[in-house]
Parts: sequence; structure tokens; C-alpha cells
Amino acid sequence: MEEILIRQTTAADLEGVAKLWHPRRRDPDIFRWLLADSDGRLRSFVAVSGEKIVGHIGYIISDYRFNGASYKGVFTIEWLVDEVSGKQAALPLYSKVLKLGDFTFVIGGTEVVWKIYPLLKFKTPLQVSRFLKVTRPLPYLKALNHDPLRKIVKTAYNSRGWLLRKPLPANGDLALVPYDGNAPALPGSDLTVANETPKEHIEWLMKVPGVDAYPFTLRKGGKPAGTALCYVQELEGVVCGRIVHVSYLGKEVRFWRQVLRQLEQFLTHKGCCVITTLASDPNFAQALKQNGHFVLRESPFWLRDPRGRFEGASWHLTYLEGDLAYRDMYMYDFVPPKRSVEVE
Repeated sequence: MEEILIRQTTAADLEGVAKLWHPRRRDPDIFRWLLADSDGRLRSFVAVSGEKIVGHIGYIISDYRFNGASYKGVFTIEWLVDEVSGKQAALPLYSKVLKLGDFTFVIGGTEVVWKIYPLLKFKTPLQVSRFLKVTRPLPYLKALNHDPLRKIVKTAYNSRGWLLRKPLPANGDLALVPYDGNAPALPGSDLTVANETPKEHIEWLMKVPGVDAYPFTLRKGGKPAGTALCYVQELEGVVCGRIVHVSYLGKEVRFWRQVLRQLEQFLTHKGCCVITTLASDPNFAQALKQNGHFVLRESPFWLRDPRGRFEGASWHLTYLEGDLAYRDMYMYDFVPPKRSVEVE
């Protein structure tokens, strides 16, 4: 067997990277968007044996605010090796990423990698909840890929938030305005780790192929209070929405609910029959539940924190993290679209 070389990925490697997922079709254009930073450089490494790419790992680095300081968090993505000739490259690839930031993390993953993460000194301090809310039951029912009875039962069950939601508070002095590129300072009075949401990251997420992105600045009393980002995707007449991100807004559940209501109204106006959201902060999660969202499933938060900086910390994690934002926008149990869709 030829020696395996680990090196930075180049644009010429993307076809070979996409082939690692064969027979699943992976679009090199998606990789080109996903892996490119604001300067066009690719955020990934490949393992090469001779002329063949036998492994790949990508990463996204973001700045996180905690206890008055800023730390670089590395989210690993698209880690895969060739089952025949690339197995020995798996850990060397990951070790390259572990050296890049102050901490490393992943949300979700597969049972296979869950067995590997503890060996790399990852821990799971919390579970992250994935929420769903049906906003237009009839289009949702029509989109489901089930027999008629099951479609009715599933729609009724997933629409239960309409009955369980609590009365909504008045919006007061809150307004959603077009994104102005400025992220207000995060509250620094409690021990919550939150993404600082730089302009470059929002602009990168706005360029995702096949999805319409809508960024907002939140204003309260006329002053910037945070940033929000929504996605809308329409396939074969079915429109799905996602609240990709809402800035950390503190501990007032009422304020969270006011923000959520305006985002829900926007997405419903766009025709979305379902809205998905990801949350870990207990106040954000409580606001979602009170607004009629329910937990679809939970995913483990894998954290490698070599210096123990975040022991006992709370985390505000959303679909903004890593490459989660665009994945599974088209619900898995809807009628399969006729054209190919990149959802992996």
C-alpha cells in the first residue's frame, strides 16, 4: 500500500472528495460553497494515496463569547475515509483539525463516530433539541409520503402545537428590520457560550445553493438587540422554513417568544407549511414550546475542551453552527422531489 499523505484541500480535489460518498451523489458545487472561507480558501484536509483521495475532513471556525472572553470553536464536517484504502487516515485527518482552535465540537453524528469521539477525549455535556412546528396543516398533509390514514394521524399529531401553545405576548417595541451587518454585543452577565455571529459568517450562509436566505436585525426600543436568519426552500410546490439562528437574548422567555412570533409570521407569509429550529439554551427552548413548537428529536453535543474552560457552562447553539443550517430543509417524509437535492 502506498504511503498516505495528509494535506490541505485544493479546488482540483473536490471531484475526488465528492466520489468518496459514492454511490450517493454529492455535488462538488456544494462542497465548493461549504468548504470555502471568505477569502476563497478551502477549510479542509484530504488524505491522498498516490493519485487517489482516500479521506477527507472539513471544518468551520467560529468565534464564541463566554465570560467576557472570545474563543475559537472548530466544528468538524464531512469526515469520511475510503473503507478499503483509507481507514488508517481517519485519525490523522481528525488530528489536523484538533489543532486549529481553542475547542472542537460536533452536534449529532452517527453511531459509528459516537464510538470514536470518546477516544479523542470528547464529552457530551448536553443534548441539543431539534424542534418542529406545522404552520399550514393542509399543505403539510398533502406533502407527506404516507398512506392516507397515516398522513392524517401524523398531521394531527405534528399540529398539536396549535392546541398546546400559550397566549402570545404583545410585541411591544420589538421590530425585525433588514440585516444591517452589525451584531450587537452579546450579554456578558451570565455563563452562556454563544456564537458571536460575525458578518462574514452570515454572508457565507446566505450563499447556500438552492435555498432562499433572509437575515434580520432585531431592534428593541429602536436599538439593535440581536441578529436572526431564516431559510426558505420550495421543492415541487412544498415550502419549508427554518429559523437558522436567533442571537442569544438573555433569560427573558417573553422576549424570546416575541422574536419567535415575528419570525414565524414571516415564514408563514412566505408559504411555509412547517418550521424547523434547533435550540440548546433552556430559555430559547421554553419559548419555542410555549409558541407551539415541539421536540422532534435530540442530538448529542460532542465537546472537546482540553483546558476545561467551559465546565458547567450553558450553551446557546442553533442551526448556525457548522454546516447544520441547510441540511434536511426538505422534510424526509415528504413526497420525494423529482430533481436531485443535496441534503447530506
